[in-house]
Amino acid sequence: MNAVADLFDRSGEGLIDWKEFIAALRPDWEERKPESEAEKIHDEVKRLVMLCTCRQKFRVFQVGEGKYRVSKTKVVYSGYELLLHLHWLYRSIQDLGFL
Repeated sequence: MNAVADLFDRSGEGLIDWKEFIAALRPDWEERKPESEAEKIHDEVKRLVMLCTCRQKFRVFQVGEGKYRVSKTKVVYSGYELLLHLHWLYRSIQDLGFL
């Protein structure tokens, strides 16, 4: 176990902190370029959709750069509009005690 810790412990303090842990899992982690605004919005949309615990989950489709459609609706939301809608929906369900 000490041999493994020695490989990943860059600071030499005998402990592996979270940055060293992530760097061991993904060596390219520190060299990644900063995410664009669209990538951040897409990641947040995916995260909020995964929080849904309903029996019949709605599906979110990305139909273009920063444009999303929910389930079978024909309405296309911008990324910001969808984030606000999903955040409001999640908070409402949480306030009702379902989560």
